[in-house]
Amino acid sequence: MTLSAIRLLAPQQSAQSVEFFCQERSDLLTPFSPAALEFVETLSRQLLRDPAFKAHPEMIALGYWLRKANISRLAEQAAVPTAVTNHAVRLPRGLVFHVAPSNVDTIFIYSLVISLLMGNKNLVRLSSKSSAQQMLILQVLNQVLTELPDNPVSHSLMVVTYPHDDTISRQLSSWCDARMLWGGDNTVSHFSSLPVRPTAVDIKFANKYSLALLSVQAVLAADDAGFARLVRAFVSDTYLFGQQACSSPRAVCWLGDTHMVSQASTKFWSAVDAAVNQYPHGLMAADFMQKLVFVAEHAIDYQSVLSPVSSDMTLTVLNTELAGLIETRHHCGRGTFLQTAVSQLTDLNAVLHRGVQTLTYFGISAGELQTWLQAGVPGLDRLVPVGQGLDFDYIWDGVDLFASLSRFVTIR
Repeated sequence: MTLSAIRLLAPQQSAQSVEFFCQERSDLLTPFSPAALEFVETLSRQLLRDPAFKAHPEMIALGYWLRKANISRLAEQAAVPTAVTNHAVRLPRGLVFHVAPSNVDTIFIYSLVISLLMGNKNLVRLSSKSSAQQMLILQVLNQVLTELPDNPVSHSLMVVTYPHDDTISRQLSSWCDARMLWGGDNTVSHFSSLPVRPTAVDIKFANKYSLALLSVQAVLAADDAGFARLVRAFVSDTYLFGQQACSSPRAVCWLGDTHMVSQASTKFWSAVDAAVNQYPHGLMAADFMQKLVFVAEHAIDYQSVLSPVSSDMTLTVLNTELAGLIETRHHCGRGTFLQTAVSQLTDLNAVLHRGVQTLTYFGISAGELQTWLQAGVPGLDRLVPVGQGLDFDYIWDGVDLFASLSRFVTIR
């Protein structure tokens, strides 16, 4: 077994070997330690200060998420319940091995921060497919590590990359106390097959599918300012990360009077098309080819019809039946949307399943949604207003990450 193929990305210079780093446990911290809070606040400040990040909205969103006020809110929400405060102590799990996805550049920082706030040591494995955003994040992360040389957190994290190598992955897995597995079904299944110690836990985030639910009446009734906000929010949810994030809607369902859907959808998609033309969507020739293949396959399988919206295919809309709304096999993303209509919320139950993650909504009240959910819905992990689809939280895919990345020692 050799770990020589591992390349250290952060800290850029470390006296610790990967093997020693993974096996040492004396440097674990307490949950929400002052050292962790200082580290996260410094990281946020550096991200928001660096002018290079202003060209990347997802980076600005990350910087704001890391702000002291938001982390304090998370700390309050994750507090030990009052009923067991005197009878339990929350402790870190130990070494957490994060396998980051290649399609969302910022997710490894969210994953890392949640874990280090719980006091864990963290080993992050990034894909060898680097991007400009990833390099910028690593640059800032290394700046913070240099700025805080005496902060214990600076010595309890490593970010690495290495080629696909089961020998290395198996060894790293054998040392960890928890694994955060992000990626497609194949990646998650493959890493899950590599053994961990019996006391370790796996937290898995595989392929998920998300959709938007728009009220026909609300869209038609919105004033100019409100409608413009809706369009901007929808574009932000969907075109960041090329619509590849699990929480980016890939389908739109219109709720309400089906006779008015055509009017509402025409108004909406025309505005989205205009907004996308002013958006740095980064679509390449290969993306358009993937769209053509997906459109043809979906038309054959579900008799869907291409809606004439965008002449250059930066926006592609397919009208389909409800049965074809949630199609996960080959959805290409890149501004491609399936579209259908329902007259009531319960109609969606026929197609929802555990592979459906996020429902972004507009014009539907929280009370209506709660009533619908409480009656029993076969799917969904989160419901958020349009524009908040990519907002990360410590409860993700229905999993409380603070709870999963820590443990309680009870006292009687």
